[in-house]
Parts: sequence; C-alpha cells; structure tokens
Amino acid sequence: MSLLGISLKDFILARLGLQSYDVGRFEAQRKFVHILSSANAFFGIGPGNYELYSRMATHSLYARYIGERGLFGFSLFVMFWVIVLKKLLKSRSIL
Repeated sequence: MSLLGISLKDFILARLGLQSYDVGRFEAQRKFVHILSSANAFFGIGPGNYELYSRMATHSLYARYIGERGLFGFSLFVMFWVIVLKKLLKSRSIL
C-alpha cells in the first residue's frame, strides 16, 4: 500500500528503528537512573538542580520531577492531583 508515494511498510519500519535523536534521549534517561540511584532517591536532588548533575535535560517532565523532588515529592504531587480531580468530579456530580 502506498500513500503519497511512500510505502506504508517502509514508513512503519523506519519508525520502528532507532533515530538519531533517540540516542540522546536514551543517554539522558540513563543519566536519570544514575542520578536517582546515586543521590537520595527518596527526597531527590532539589528543585532546579537536575542539569547541575547531568549536564543535559531529561526530555521527560516526570523523570525531571522525580529526580529533583524524589519519590516522596512525586508521590505528594500525584496525590494532590488525584484529590483535586476527585473533588472536581464530585462537584460536577460525576462520582
């Protein structure tokens, strides 16, 4: 099957393979795991300090938040939004 002169099979195979930008993203994620395992994983390294440790962005807002605020801070963040969402849904009589 061809769409606009591009083979669907070739398009899918190209997207399944590694792209040049994937290497940088995987490196950033590897550094995130290293920071989390070497630093205080429970409390994190502090807000705004991620680039001081890794010299590159995480390319993931969740990874950055966990790295900077730790698992404890991320848990509080998730609980806050769960409570807000529940209250919002209750106020609209959805729950």
